[in-house]
This record gives sequence, C-alpha cells and structure tokens, in this order.
Amino acid sequence: MSRYETNISYCYWLIIIGISISPLMWFGSPKDLKIVGITSVSVVFFTSFLTWLSIYSVNDVRVRIPEPSWESVAIAYGILAFQFDVHPMLLSVQMDMKNKRDISKAIILAFIMSGSICLITCLLCYLRLGDSVGYNTLQSLPQSLGLDLALCLSTLQVCLSMAIGSTSLFQDIEQSLRIQPGIASVTNMGR
Repeated sequence: MSRYETNISYCYWLIIIGISISPLMWFGSPKDLKIVGITSVSVVFFTSFLTWLSIYSVNDVRVRIPEPSWESVAIAYGILAFQFDVHPMLLSVQMDMKNKRDISKAIILAFIMSGSICLITCLLCYLRLGDSVGYNTLQSLPQSLGLDLALCLSTLQVCLSMAIGSTSLFQDIEQSLRIQPGIASVTNMGR
C-alpha cells in the first residue's frame, strides 16, 4: 500500500503484529472469542468479494489456459492441505461446543464454505487471467483501492485466525500460572 516507500523489515512486522494480537489471546478459549471468530469469518467473505471484483475488473489480459502439469498438481495439493490444516484446534473447539456431537457437521459446513470460496476464486482466475496468475493471486492483480483493501483485510484475517488458533496453546501456560479462565480474569487482573 505504501508503494514500497516504507522500509520496515518483516522481522519487525512479526513483532509488531504479535504484540498487537496478544491481548486477544488473554480472553481464554475459542468460545470466549466468538466476536473475534465472527469478525474473522466476515472479513473472509468481504475479502473474497473484493478479490473477485478485482479479478473481474482485469480487462487487458489475453487468457491462455495453462496445460496441467505435475507442478500445478503439487501446488494445488499444497494449497488444499494448508486450507484443511485445522486439526490442532478441533479438540478445543469441540470441548467448547454445547452439543459436542455436532463437530462433524461444523467441520463439513466449514469445509464446504471454504471450498466454495476457493472454487469461485479459482474459476474466476482460470477464466479471467489464465496462465498470467501467479502463485499469489493478489500479487497478480493490478493496483486498485479494492485490492489494497483486500490485502489489508486478508492480513487482519490471518492475525485474527492466529489469535484464535494460538489460544489453546496458551491455555496450558495460563493453567501453569494459575490464571483463571475466561474474560472475567482479564477484568480482574487490575485489581
């Protein structure tokens, strides 16, 4: 967004973002982070919509459909494996659910929604950009306000997902330090 005018190392950005999202992890388990989860899901949908608009607005690309190759299959498999890598968090989510037997329904619905977004994006890239799309779709698109907003929102979504995903890890540390679980412990910390 700064047109490469800001020269801050990724190492510093990791520290800045880590410090920024750490207060979210003080709220307890994923059930205590409902608003963060809802915000994260909303950001995913809005970012997807902005990305689709950015892809659709590309006009001057001569679409050449690429031939299938082993490299493209390997990359597609890597993307799918990364997309469905939620197993470390499933037990925490299941323990926080009211009806723990509904975990399979929740997982299937989440995979259908995530897969649908991925499929729509892939089809748009395939039909509008062809082989001119790179490994990162957002970096393959021309600069626009919608694209800048999509980049910011996708960064926000990754940060929110990291906060929710890391919560279970920090629950063990909280137990060792005898910190009471839940939001009430955050409000009582100052007393």
